[in-house]
Amino acid sequence: MTGARSGTSSTSVDPTPGGLDLEGYRDVVVRVHRGEPYEGVLASHGLDLVSWAEASSAWVARLTLDPRASTRFTLLCRRDLAGAAPARRARGSRWTPPADRTSTARVRSRGCPRCGAHKRTAGVGPWIHCDHCAALFDYDVAWRPDVSAFSPQESWLELMMVLDAEPWPEEGAGLERAYAAGHGWAHRVQLELFPAAYPARAREARYAAALVDGWLVPSQFAFTFDRHCKQSAAALEKTYQASLHRHAKPRLADVLGLLKATRVLLDAQCAVLHEQGLFAAHPDGMDERLHRRASDGAFVAGWLGRLGPRDGDALLAEAGLADEFISLPTCALRPCVCAHCGADVASMEGAATTVCGGCGRCLEAGSTFECRGCSAPVLRSEAEPATSCAYCGMRWEAVGG
Repeated sequence: MTGARSGTSSTSVDPTPGGLDLEGYRDVVVRVHRGEPYEGVLASHGLDLVSWAEASSAWVARLTLDPRASTRFTLLCRRDLAGAAPARRARGSRWTPPADRTSTARVRSRGCPRCGAHKRTAGVGPWIHCDHCAALFDYDVAWRPDVSAFSPQESWLELMMVLDAEPWPEEGAGLERAYAAGHGWAHRVQLELFPAAYPARAREARYAAALVDGWLVPSQFAFTFDRHCKQSAAALEKTYQASLHRHAKPRLADVLGLLKATRVLLDAQCAVLHEQGLFAAHPDGMDERLHRRASDGAFVAGWLGRLGPRDGDALLAEAGLADEFISLPTCALRPCVCAHCGADVASMEGAATTVCGGCGRCLEAGSTFECRGCSAPVLRSEAEPATSCAYCGMRWEAVGG
């Protein structure tokens, strides 16, 4: 990874060859692959066959010379063709109150480490926020993106293949800088591809930078090159290959052995995180207790469904989570609309703060008002001076007094 970095371009290069930028080029490629009429797609971008030939030839040449840009382009096309791109609500639509105003999903009865409130609603992604104070405090391994033909794991492997093919410095500060630049790029592409695979607040640029550059990349670098972490990871893989990999149905003793090996790896990782002060860099203030709890919870959730009831109870007891995996009573929810992005938000009665799953903003759950234009309940942040109804577009401004 020495010399010029991939993914950069000179200021003298035309960003719109043939009158088409890269996003427009991707739009044409995706729509044509979906079967839309060729001429109509070109016309929507103001192109004819001559200008399209010029633009496509230029972009093919540029992407061929830039593996990172080429991989990002290909993955975004696959995402769009798989139907993963989120749809936006059109202005002027009418809000209709949902019929179901309660949460009936089976969830873990887990308390928030910050305020003690119990989680009662189903999240929109794998990262779990408190219903009351919006703290990020757990990870749901059962979450899967709503795209059958494309997954975050597949795209991450392709991004890593691009980085593996690049030259890397041997050691020292140069290696750390190259690792940070490469894996920071990979995380940002992943965030673009699968925003729901990251905490909802990662839609905010400042939070995303803190999460990626302050926590994810430095911790991954530390784990990758720490001797104890590498030894523990190798032992964990050996434990899996020696027992669980050979059986279609896992045995309790093997799963418990894997839990023990996982905790040994976690011990090594927590030691590194403390040594390098990385816990303090997490934008949500994650500490060791929370990190260990989330790790045990993710492990149990991943294996619980593959064990019988009795073995499942034994796993929960060993992990210290037996009291968390119960069915909670139904709780009342207030259906609202985020004033920033228009996403539907279910706010729990009595909550102080709610995280919007659409844009990641923290919303003041008590600041709900009824839009006089369409009667939609609008949920806004008290820090914002003005907002617009996501359904009818009516603008509301805060006034003093």
